[in-house]
Amino acid sequence: MARRLNIADIATAAQVSKTTVSRVLNDRPDVDAETSARVKRVIDEMGYVRSERAVQLARGRANVVALVAPFDTSPWMIEVLRGAMGILQATHFSLTLHAFPETPEETERLADQLRGGAMDALLVVALQQSIPMFSKAVADGLPVIVLNNYGFNDGLPDIAPDEAAGINEAVDHLWAVGRRRFAIIAGTPD
Repeated sequence: MARRLNIADIATAAQVSKTTVSRVLNDRPDVDAETSARVKRVIDEMGYVRSERAVQLARGRANVVALVAPFDTSPWMIEVLRGAMGILQATHFSLTLHAFPETPEETERLADQLRGGAMDALLVVALQQSIPMFSKAVADGLPVIVLNNYGFNDGLPDIAPDEAAGINEAVDHLWAVGRRRFAIIAGTPD
C-alpha cells in the first residue's frame, strides 16, 4: 500500500514551505498568484487529497457525535440509531458508536477520547448506572444529552418518556373507540 501524500510532500515538490501549501489549500490571500498556481498544479499532478482529520485537528473539531449505549439490538434501540443517523446525515457530522464501558480499562479509554476531543457532542442512551465521566464532560463544556437516564446521573441533561402518561393516553383512546376489556403484556421490570 502506497504511503499517503501529505503537505510536506507537496511543499517539497513545489519548492515552498508547508505553511505556504497550507495557505493555498485554505484559499488564504497572502500567497502570490504565481506561487499559488504552482502549488495547485503540483497538488493536481500528484493527486493529493486533503486529510479531513488533519483539517479537523487544526480547527479543534472532530465533526463527530458519539452515541454511547448498552449493547442492545432491540427494536427501540434500532429506532434510536435510525433517528440519530437520519439527523446527522444532513450535516457534516459523523456518528460513532460506543458500548457502555464495562471494565476500568474501557472506562479510561472512553474518558481519554472525551478529554482528547475525539467527539464534539455526546448522546448517551439508557444510562442505568452512574458514570461520573459524563458529568465531567458536561462540566468541561461538551454538549451531552442522556436519553432515559433512569435517575442514576443527576444533573445531566435528560430526555425521558413519561410512560405513565403514555399508558393513560393509550387506555383513554381504547376506551373512546369502544374497547372495554384490557390486557397488558410487559417486559421485565428493568
